[in-house]
Amino acid sequence: MFLKRFRRKFNLKEAVRPPASELGEVSSSGDKMALNIPWGHIYLSLEPKAETSFRIFADLVRKRCYDCDRDDSFVCESIACVSCTLPCPCKTCEKGRPGGLVICRRNPALVRKEFNLQTTPVIWLSSIYGNYTVHPEKLGIIEKGATDFIESTKRSVVLIEGLEYLININGFFPVLRMLENINDMTMSHESVVIVPLDERTLDKKELAYLQRNTRSLQKLLEEQNGRENSV
Repeated sequence: MFLKRFRRKFNLKEAVRPPASELGEVSSSGDKMALNIPWGHIYLSLEPKAETSFRIFADLVRKRCYDCDRDDSFVCESIACVSCTLPCPCKTCEKGRPGGLVICRRNPALVRKEFNLQTTPVIWLSSIYGNYTVHPEKLGIIEKGATDFIESTKRSVVLIEGLEYLININGFFPVLRMLENINDMTMSHESVVIVPLDERTLDKKELAYLQRNTRSLQKLLEEQNGRENSV
């Protein structure tokens, strides 16, 4: 049921970004991604509130590429550049615009408001039935929703927030298997998946399992800040 709603609500071929005038958004040629992130990896972000993860996610799906040299490109949030009518050089760029998906424990309306996300699908991990919700026990559906999105989107960025909640309900190893399967799709399609986690909720062995096949978002930020400060 969730997959049917997902495909119906967020048809990648039909989803087009509304005009900037409707979004109250100011476009600027200087707004580039703050993080030069290597694609094809899951990034584990050890933080209690996931604020850094959400900020980096919004930066990746809305702003120009970190190394973009086209001054006529602009801030844009879209999962269907091919259908967009705006005059944007990203349509002819071999990279294309990243498309984002959020799967989280937060209320989607609050996520959109806080991080200025308009067209990005936001799925709520909740036991409450609704068009934008999926039950936390349905790990197979959560996995399929994420992997389908990665497979069908040229440059996808997926944020999975609420891992502690999923582990509490399903156990650690079923959630780990879900992430491993998502990681396979992430690597094969050169995507980015960001997973915030409060490390206080796991023991050292469980944390080591998660860190084994993921990269550290904090380490990436520290390395980039170090390079920029040394210039």
